[in-house]
Amino acid sequence: MLLNILTHTPVWVYGFLVGLIALGWQQSRDRTVGLFIPFVLPVAMLFLSLFGVVKDFGFAITTLTLWLSALILVATMGYRVKKDSKDLFDADARLFFLAGSWWYLFFILLIFMLKYSVGVFSALDVVFTKERSYLYLMPVLYGALSGVFFVRSLYLLRLVFAANKLRAD
Repeated sequence: MLLNILTHTPVWVYGFLVGLIALGWQQSRDRTVGLFIPFVLPVAMLFLSLFGVVKDFGFAITTLTLWLSALILVATMGYRVKKDSKDLFDADARLFFLAGSWWYLFFILLIFMLKYSVGVFSALDVVFTKERSYLYLMPVLYGALSGVFFVRSLYLLRLVFAANKLRAD
């Protein structure tokens, strides 16, 4: 059965997976980037997540509320907990130094596997995909995983605002 699923997976999905692995690997390395670059991945993940929820579970107020609530909850909790980051902002050069972390690859792959599993379950018309618990749990997972990517963004915004406040004083 697994071999059948893998052989019927469109080739572009494997190319997309390779691209995501490359993106996650890039996140594992320390790097210096411009002002807007660190916000591209979270915004991209937000739109992919939202597209996945709407495509797979419909454009319903309950689904979107569950997705958005999970995103906000995880991003807010993560932001409050994130204190030991090695990320830095140079206000004069308008550059971020981003400390590498393998966690981003882990979460990118987790989102991919969630989306892939939902697609496989839908294609196979698995019985539990019609159950309310599944229909409510999946948007929550999509939102929560997207929220993980916003934690760093919120932290980086805090660095920018703190640097700008110091410059203004």
